[in-house]
Amino acid sequence: MLSENNGNLRPLPYDQGVPPYDQQKRGGRRRKSYCPIICCCGCCCCLFIILFVIAVIFIYFFILYRPRMPLYDLQGLEVQAFDIKPNSTLVELLANAEAQNPNQAIWLDYSGANSATLSYKETTICNGSFQAFKQGQETTIIQIPLKANGAISPELQKSLMQDKNSSRIPLTMEAKMPIGVVLFERYPVKAIAIDVHVFMVVDNLSPHKKINIVSKNVYTTMRVWNYDLRDRVFDYLGLEKPSFSNIKLD
Repeated sequence: MLSENNGNLRPLPYDQGVPPYDQQKRGGRRRKSYCPIICCCGCCCCLFIILFVIAVIFIYFFILYRPRMPLYDLQGLEVQAFDIKPNSTLVELLANAEAQNPNQAIWLDYSGANSATLSYKETTICNGSFQAFKQGQETTIIQIPLKANGAISPELQKSLMQDKNSSRIPLTMEAKMPIGVVLFERYPVKAIAIDVHVFMVVDNLSPHKKINIVSKNVYTTMRVWNYDLRDRVFDYLGLEKPSFSNIKLD
């Protein structure tokens, strides 16, 4: 489209040659094309800020409180009854375990449903549980009553009698404990689960007689939100997971 100016013809500006409707339409398309990009960038920035804040909180928590794994040990066994017969077995023991919380500002709540078992050659002899308690930065002695009233196979009875005569009885004690983590005794956090495995050799299982632990190995694993940290670490590093059956006692 041309305009006349002093007898000279020159083209009109581009916008003057386009109807107003077409100009609004093209401008609307240009503005709409930038909207998804702006929204995507905004979402990414918000996500990055949230992740950054969470990371800072975790780093601050670990630097300030320096959380450490609780320590566990088996102090001894007391036998009240250990009567093995061809058709029945009556076993009553008391396990004295030691639980140590090395954390200053972190309390441990042992109010969950715990369980403990005592096995001989991968066969459960007796089981039980302990009373709930809360633990600060201290060492607590946990008494775990273990009872059983049932029959075991004749082959296992024969093997147990042979080990008793040689004063070397291999036993395995396992404890599963859901533990609540409490900050400053008032702010509960998500619970963790700790499994303690004790592989030991004792010299006798006679009632009301002192039992000497000849050798002992304690193995502890921790799970957060039903997530086994030990297995994930071994899988990530490509290492072979330790098998309980391969553990040898002196």
